[in-house]
Amino acid sequence: MNDTEYTAHILARTIRTGDDKLITKAFSQLKFGTVPMDILEQHNFPYIVQRHAPNNQLALSMASNYQNFKLQKIEHEKPWMLKRFADSTFEEYPDGIVSVHTLKLLTAVSFFTDLDFVKCSFSILSRLDLLVEDFEKYGILERAKVFEHQIQEAAWLVRKYQRLKDEVESEVEEESEETEVAPSLDRRYPPIHGDFTHNRMEIEMIFLAQCIKAGNEEMISTAIEFVGTDELPLEFYRKYDIALSCHLYCPEQEDCKHLIDFIEEMEEVGMQWENLEALERYLRENSELGLVPDSVMTLLMGYFKGDRYLGDEDWKDYFVDPICNFFLSQDVSLDQFERFDVKNILVKFEERATKPVKLVLQKIEDLKSA
Repeated sequence: MNDTEYTAHILARTIRTGDDKLITKAFSQLKFGTVPMDILEQHNFPYIVQRHAPNNQLALSMASNYQNFKLQKIEHEKPWMLKRFADSTFEEYPDGIVSVHTLKLLTAVSFFTDLDFVKCSFSILSRLDLLVEDFEKYGILERAKVFEHQIQEAAWLVRKYQRLKDEVESEVEEESEETEVAPSLDRRYPPIHGDFTHNRMEIEMIFLAQCIKAGNEEMISTAIEFVGTDELPLEFYRKYDIALSCHLYCPEQEDCKHLIDFIEEMEEVGMQWENLEALERYLRENSELGLVPDSVMTLLMGYFKGDRYLGDEDWKDYFVDPICNFFLSQDVSLDQFERFDVKNILVKFEERATKPVKLVLQKIEDLKSA
């Protein structure tokens, strides 16, 4: 772990304490760009600021700068991302017959507010082997009519539907010689070969983000079920700020609360070794301070916040023994142990209490009787 990664870890831990003075001090020592965006992304930076420091202006300002920078980057990447999605779809379904899930996703994309996504959806749909029933069942015709005079591919889809319907009604099995050719895809970008599943998942994540921001609880639940959130990679949850959107737009919606917990647990699992490495370095750097400062106590006790660390998985309490060993080797006053409620917090771990936990509890009792 290099110094920049370590700084990001400690900054994230400081934010999670919720201590306004400590957070202000940490941010006042940083400048925007000190920690690169990709490293901040690993800590779900905008989300933890809104969750734990929603009134700290320095934190909010840096989070806003970070968000603006990231949105510009996403906008810059968008043409390539849409191109990858289109090309990989045709690679996955060379005969033009797609799965029901993919057809539903393409229809959902046609309802996005961003016209670039809408056009991409119609571009793909215009090249698929669709039936009259597909146009009607999945709302493709209805949506295409909305953009019939605005987007070339939408107009083509409307005409294709009418032609297919006429053929069905007249029982014509072969297409006439006047059959139109679907408008060509945007060739400013060369064909891109890629993993369809990965590209599809990114589109699904954007769809999920839009549904969450709409704030409709039923729509959110349907979207979460549709995309199968447990299969999506953590990088997309971070890139499209899913936890942040859940927190801002629907914090009390049950599926959103479960999704936030799921994302936070994925982050803990994915970064458990980095978290331990950062903690051990922090403890080493603060091991010769004499009386342990309250700022250090605040950050360390922040590791214990929330009951989600009290599950059956041992990895969740990786921090307990190192912190307890630190308390045993350092000068921590009884007043500090009491103000930071150390005893009551450690008692929660008593069922599988390790030797360091028991020794800290004993140290507190010894200080009381001294």
